[in-house]
Amino acid sequence: MKIKNIFPCLFKQELTPKESVIMPLDDLKAEYSEFELLVAAKILYERKWTYGAKKELFLDPYLSSIAREHSRYMAIAGKPSHDGFPIRLQQAQEFASAKWVGEIVAYGYSTSFGVVNGWIKSPSHKAILTKEKATHYGISIETDVKGKNYFTVLFSQR
Repeated sequence: MKIKNIFPCLFKQELTPKESVIMPLDDLKAEYSEFELLVAAKILYERKWTYGAKKELFLDPYLSSIAREHSRYMAIAGKPSHDGFPIRLQQAQEFASAKWVGEIVAYGYSTSFGVVNGWIKSPSHKAILTKEKATHYGISIETDVKGKNYFTVLFSQR
């Protein structure tokens, strides 16, 4: 419940491109792991408080589904990659009404602090994470058989 109180905009879910509602925390747990919610909250915190982003960023289940498929692919392949990004771009445009899409990936981190700070230390990842025109994002973390985490975050503008 603490995350919900600190980051209420995290819990607005897009149901259709034109209709938003507030989702109860229990409903989100069915879709997102606690770790995913912690990373999502850390992204919002860094964007707003460290980099002064003015636009709200909404967690989007369509983008998260697309991200989930890619995180699974990386976990099976055993390496981080942007393989197949044009397909994810097309899916985001078609199913999430995206005008712009940016993707960041990572692997091996075990904390939200670690992965988000890793992205911030990379100029190309930081540029996507802090892009002011982003309005929505989707997140997925998948773990391989050895226990290594693979992260995909898709940012979009509608």
